[in-house]
Amino acid sequence: MTTPGGSPGAAGGTGAPVRARIVVTVHPDGTVTAVTHDILGERCLDYVAILEDLLAAETTQSEFTADRHRTQVADVTPVRLEAELGQAGV
Repeated sequence: MTTPGGSPGAAGGTGAPVRARIVVTVHPDGTVTAVTHDILGERCLDYVAILEDLLAAETTQSEFTADRHRTQVADVTPVRLEAELGQAGV
């Protein structure tokens, strides 16, 4: 079983919530691949043992993709800053 971790840019910059997903493929020769999408950082590793149990399989190859280096942006409330500029020395 191969378990690479994710793909970049699935949100497409829309600001919409992104749902993490795992795509599992059983190939004609009986091998299984599983690819995580939008599971950021090294959290994708948490799913390797779960997939091995569900598929009664053993991981033979694993690699990270760009999602390992992505981080989740927290919900941010815009703040308006106002400053008064005085005239110094006049």
